[in-house]
Amino acid sequence: MILLQIVLSLLLQNMGRLLNTAFGWATSMLFGRVPQQRQYYLSAIGFASFLWLIVVIGIALPRVGAFLLAFISLPDSIDHNWVRLGMAISALILPAIVGYLSLLLLEPEERPPDALGTVRAVLKGYPYTCGLAITLVMMLVVAPAMKLRDLLKGWSNRHIPVVVAGEDYFDVVETIQHALARGGLNMKQQRASFVLRWPTRVFTLLAGSRGDAVVAKELLTLRGPGLEILLHPSDLVLRGTERKVVQALGLINEHLAFTNAYLTWSKEAREVEDTLTTLWHSIEATTRDADYRREEREIYRLRNDLQSLNISTTEWEVLFREILLIECNLLRRLSHVQPRESSTQHT
Repeated sequence: MILLQIVLSLLLQNMGRLLNTAFGWATSMLFGRVPQQRQYYLSAIGFASFLWLIVVIGIALPRVGAFLLAFISLPDSIDHNWVRLGMAISALILPAIVGYLSLLLLEPEERPPDALGTVRAVLKGYPYTCGLAITLVMMLVVAPAMKLRDLLKGWSNRHIPVVVAGEDYFDVVETIQHALARGGLNMKQQRASFVLRWPTRVFTLLAGSRGDAVVAKELLTLRGPGLEILLHPSDLVLRGTERKVVQALGLINEHLAFTNAYLTWSKEAREVEDTLTTLWHSIEATTRDADYRREEREIYRLRNDLQSLNISTTEWEVLFREILLIECNLLRRLSHVQPRESSTQHT
């Protein structure tokens, strides 16, 4: 009995830290790991939604709400009606804050241009908040269980930042599957586990189109011996044995470039990615040496422009790697063109 009391006391003392850790796991498992700028907004949205659920509980049960908010017992001297009023006001304000913050996840040109559109977008924060709050509660149970599973299996995990539009989601999954097959990793495409699928389905049902930007309507998983890969709209998660994860990471980094998946997230970097993708396909279709020379000059220009871009170090490394891939492809093709043209001139 004394041992049980000690354990309960330690749990209560560290409740805030434990919940914070579990909350981080839950948001990461729901949204994936998103770029840092978006992570700030998503963390604030997730926290506000979770807080909203607590204050809603506090309206009906002030003592429970107060304990969940501050881990303290509500003194009898405090009028519960005043607590309910404070909780009710919070329950009205928090979804509006979530609605506004969700607008900041969009690019400036995608946001409503007028005040009326902004108000409508903010009002959508009410179903969005409800859906996200319910989903996070479900994920608070799922995330620790999956972490424990990976620990027992001795699996590690890696994240690759990607940005995938909803209409390209299934094509990108197939592209990843084919890339892995080239390296001998034969993976089966399956729907994600129901413990992941149902929480995201609840969220997209209540959040509507606003949730499509951060959560896929139908999560897909690639599974193979010792390896699982899950694609989010803004993250690619690899779980498995260290050897398989490293092998898959190399294949994906090599073959996912120049596809429908962006490996950068800022507007400026994605515009460069579009240019590089166009250049890659142009080189693939080119057969004349003169065209190769023109594309060689374009690569040189892009390499110089890369130095002046206002982007993160990670994005710079992605773009630089893509430029190197294009250069290697161009050199390989030039090595086949030049001998043939030389022999033609000699004749």
